[in-house]
Amino acid sequence: MAGFGSYLKSLRPKGKIKAAFGSYGWSGESVKILNEVLKAI
Repeated sequence: MAGFGSYLKSLRPKGKIKAAFGSYGWSGESVKILNEVLKAI
């Protein structure tokens, strides 16, 4: 996810709809972190 987040930040998509989804099998933090990344771009 960290690599994907860095990739998204480098693209800087403007005017696009963003969404996050995931599994809560890994402590449930990935969706929260991905939402933070999406809000930052």
